[in-house]
Amino acid sequence: MDSMTVSRESTGRRIGTYGLAVGFFYTVNFSVGIGFLNLPYTFYHAGVLVSCITLVVIGFFNVVTSLWIVEIMSRAQALEYRSSCNKFYNNSVTRSDNQDLMFKNEGDDEETTLLQTMPEYEIRSDRKFDGPEMSEMFLGKAAKFIYLLIMIIGVFLDLWIKSTVAATAWSSNIPLSLGIFSECTTDDLEGVSIHPEGNCWNNYALCIVLFGLIVVPMSCLELSEQKWFQVSLSVMRLFVILTMIIYCVAKKSMGSNPTHELSHLNFSQTRDDGSPTPASINWISGSIAGWLAGIPIFAFTQSIQVNIPTLTQPIEPKKRLREVYSAALLTLMMLYIALGIAVASYFQSSVKKTATLGWEPLTSSDHSIFLRIMAYIIILFPSLDVTSAYPLGVTVVTNVIHSALGHDTPGSPSLHSRGTRMVYRVVCALLPLIGATFATQLDTLLRYEGLLTYVVLWVFPALMQYSSMKLCKRVFGLGPRVCQSIRTTDSDAQVVTRKRGDEWKTPYSTAFSNNWTVSLALVFASFLICGSIAGIALN
Repeated sequence: MDSMTVSRESTGRRIGTYGLAVGFFYTVNFSVGIGFLNLPYTFYHAGVLVSCITLVVIGFFNVVTSLWIVEIMSRAQALEYRSSCNKFYNNSVTRSDNQDLMFKNEGDDEETTLLQTMPEYEIRSDRKFDGPEMSEMFLGKAAKFIYLLIMIIGVFLDLWIKSTVAATAWSSNIPLSLGIFSECTTDDLEGVSIHPEGNCWNNYALCIVLFGLIVVPMSCLELSEQKWFQVSLSVMRLFVILTMIIYCVAKKSMGSNPTHELSHLNFSQTRDDGSPTPASINWISGSIAGWLAGIPIFAFTQSIQVNIPTLTQPIEPKKRLREVYSAALLTLMMLYIALGIAVASYFQSSVKKTATLGWEPLTSSDHSIFLRIMAYIIILFPSLDVTSAYPLGVTVVTNVIHSALGHDTPGSPSLHSRGTRMVYRVVCALLPLIGATFATQLDTLLRYEGLLTYVVLWVFPALMQYSSMKLCKRVFGLGPRVCQSIRTTDSDAQVVTRKRGDEWKTPYSTAFSNNWTVSLALVFASFLICGSIAGIALN
């Protein structure tokens, strides 16, 4: 009997797919939040060179750990396929009929021969392994619970913040003075945790509703159905970032200084802690406190690890996943470095914590219509940005909950109706909106929640990488010294030759797929956690 006749169970769910270019833009959208708008402020206070080095080092580990997730998914698929082969062998196949399923050495007993089946490392579009499922497979049930808890809390708080960002931007920039509604100002919303009554807050609540009318229906769509919307917003993201960079470089080359030109706006010359702001940018290094405070910003502006399973499922061909994720993350890293240097060096001591607010003076009638339009696009960019990011976050958290409840495992196709998924997504989309209607300031909570998020972003991928390599060595490591297998992907089939000791290697493995890098990643994650704690204490 041919080995390809062994049935591979799927969830019974057919999904839409998209190509590498769309996958690139989706990766950008999943990675780019609103935190990168704090980068120029961090560059200015931490120092340009130190900030660049930190961003590059963190970016390197983000790429490595993201690719580890892809490897771990392929190993999970191979182990699940091995399990189905064992069941098939035990239930249906005699030894003489099953020769193509194994590599037999003279003197091997039946059990040993079966365990010598070569691994089929592939990632299937009809079977997705989310973080909690892989955590349970390689680290145990306790790890699954920890991963699930941290991730759900983190994503819900992130969606909560996205809701407040959109409603704050719209209520304070879109003129609406009618009856019980009045336009808000930045001061109306600054430092307020629980919403009082008033016309401004009515306007804010209305903007929450309008934001919900956009993002809730979008959240009910599959990723492949959102692709043109997401690609359009991704292009706009890149356009706005490039516009900010080009504007600052052009003005800087002309000798323009916003601190002098806009002195009537009374830009603050002190930090939040009351210490004076440096008069000019520090090109080498700045304050230790400023650098420590910037570590979470450097870390979270490039992180996509928890999103990898959701991103990976629709992309075709999957043999190019390494290139897609590496290209997207490296592109963003270079743009972030350029943005931090350009905006910080131009605005100098007037640089704002949220970089887009530096363009607010250009919205006045004293400037040309072109500059005013550009300024409004830049200022409103964060609210437009979260409009596309919000449905992606809802998709991720519902997929994780779905998987944790066993709805993504083989043999449960009846649980994959479109209606069931929509109910999950509507509930997950509405909860953060309801929270944002009553409270906006979650800064303190987010600081400490961010420490837990480090565990999901770096600690879990490193531990699962080590455990999955070890498990695959044990399960697939009993074959002959050199052996071949046919690896089939959605687009082609190829012969893969492996030597003994390389049984854990997948088509997605890199030079950094080893225990040394795993150890280094765990040490680095510990440094990030300690640095972030120090940053919280000093700021």
